[in-house]
Amino acid sequence: MLWQEIGQNAPSYFIEAVTKRLKMAMEPVVFAAYLLDHQFHGEKLTPDEVKEATTYITQFDEEAFLLELTKYMAKLPPYTEQLFSDSYARVDADACWRSGLMLGFDAQLVELASSLVIAVCSSAGLERSFSTMGLTYGKLRSSLGVDNAGKLSFLF
Repeated sequence: MLWQEIGQNAPSYFIEAVTKRLKMAMEPVVFAAYLLDHQFHGEKLTPDEVKEATTYITQFDEEAFLLELTKYMAKLPPYTEQLFSDSYARVDADACWRSGLMLGFDAQLVELASSLVIAVCSSAGLERSFSTMGLTYGKLRSSLGVDNAGKLSFLF
């Protein structure tokens, strides 16, 4: 993935900072979404990341997902090479999975994949919460207490 390519020529302090941030941001759900996105098919995931992704996916229903996930990763029917072709790469990932229902894709895997590939990967909400808390609870308002500061942040 991109962070692996950047790290090859970067200074050590930069690599340490990015590695620290990645440990916070890169969760198995992100690896699973990358694995199930038909454009990427998890091509640049490390074996450990693929294992984390498959473990995440199969935790919901191992019996139902394990066989279908294996077929998908091996590009076996009904998950044929056409799904991974360049012409399909321009198709929206969610639409691609939904159309797969007509081709015999497993319905449970389609639901899981669709929900993973359309999820927005952003920390904006969390950053906004910290910013709001910083405005409402600081040196001037440190006597508010945790409960009252939380309530004020919620109203803000």
